[in-house]
Amino acid sequence: MAPSKSKEKKDGKTNRRKTASNSKNSTANTVSDGQAPADLAEQLSKAKNRGQMYDLVKGHAAGSIPEFLKYLPENIRLPIPIRDLRRFKVGEDEEYCPGQYIRMEGAEYLMIQAPVKKNYHQIWKAVQQDRIRLLVCLCHDEQISNSDDSKCYPYFPTEPEQTMEVEQKKGTFTIVCKSREGLSMGATKYELEFTDSEVVVEKNSDDPNAVNEKTRRIHLFHMNTWTGLKPETGNALELSQNVALFFREIKKHEIGILRKSMENFVAPVLLQSFDGINRSAIGWVALMLLRDVEKRECFDVPNLMKSIMKWRLGSISTYYQFSFCMAVCLHIGKEVKCCEEKKQDEFRSKVEERKQKRLELQKKFKKERQERRREKDRIKMAEGKGRKYERILMEVKNKRNEEYQVKEMKKRTENQGKKWEKQQKNFEEFKDLTDQTLQKKDEKVDDDEVKEGKISEEKEGKFV
Repeated sequence: MAPSKSKEKKDGKTNRRKTASNSKNSTANTVSDGQAPADLAEQLSKAKNRGQMYDLVKGHAAGSIPEFLKYLPENIRLPIPIRDLRRFKVGEDEEYCPGQYIRMEGAEYLMIQAPVKKNYHQIWKAVQQDRIRLLVCLCHDEQISNSDDSKCYPYFPTEPEQTMEVEQKKGTFTIVCKSREGLSMGATKYELEFTDSEVVVEKNSDDPNAVNEKTRRIHLFHMNTWTGLKPETGNALELSQNVALFFREIKKHEIGILRKSMENFVAPVLLQSFDGINRSAIGWVALMLLRDVEKRECFDVPNLMKSIMKWRLGSISTYYQFSFCMAVCLHIGKEVKCCEEKKQDEFRSKVEERKQKRLELQKKFKKERQERRREKDRIKMAEGKGRKYERILMEVKNKRNEEYQVKEMKKRTENQGKKWEKQQKNFEEFKDLTDQTLQKKDEKVDDDEVKEGKISEEKEGKFV
């Protein structure tokens, strides 16, 4: 199952993968403006420029060592580091397979190495698991053998009505060749009938060996005249035109499949070459270039080469492969009539328009950023003014509180003074009253003494 869609919805019965509109793990790559094929050809006409471009493109390869060391003993062909998130995992047991998903701008491809007899069933397991409808085999006839494990095992029938059965843990895969057609560019097109027979126990069935058969048509394109090696004599890039025509035919068929499909699901295209790093990588670049030229009229070969060299380690590993890939891409530009003067002028004008639009968008985004910054500054200033206003309000409030407290203290002091004066007055009145009372008592005592003296005198006189 494609790792890039690990967060997408899955159907447990058929192991189907459904596309998600906002996939976060999907690999995204910004396509640059590119250049016209004639300008690229003129740039590549000088050996110095070719070497500089190759060195520039080659520097974008990146590796993932832990996964490489983990699966190193299980590799049959050239061991290639594959990130575990992009590795093709066979079945629920996630059996190791030297296959890798390459996804860019909604187009997904599965690159896989040439199988041997003990693991060729993995290719058909990939067909069943990802519902693949288009296969591309890039092995030369001399690289295919059913007895030599150092070569590619013939994993598909090549003669009409020829049948091949692939045993699985559950059921059997049956592949029947329905038709065979030779193409003008030295390739062969096969129409295969793929039958997936898995043992299914029905709930309401009395037969414990009930079989659910699923049959669909698959197309396989085989480029059996391309060795991928530099010829010792002759023109080293002579075959590039046939390779360009071959991948253009594949792209037409891929577009036809997409137009006929009524489901919200796009099956990946399987690209199989011997080591899965040179011919399959060139094929991926050619197919993505055809997609870009037809949709956006963009011609950016170096960017595509950088991408595949980064995602699939070892891809386009030699200067000859780099030159061959460039030749194929230039033939594609010529075939789609991008090299005509009118088309070139239109292409350049569109490139300029895109550049102008990009500059306008940059200016717009810059202006928006400046406005956002100004707005933030205004908010900060307003917040600062608000804090200053709050501080002034607090000072006024504190001052009013102090004045209120002073007034309260004055009132309390005045009240206490009045109360003290009143007490003092009462005390003076009490003192005066007391003095008057004492004076009266003293006068009364004096009167009593006088009276007593008179009485005593009288008594004394009588006594005498």
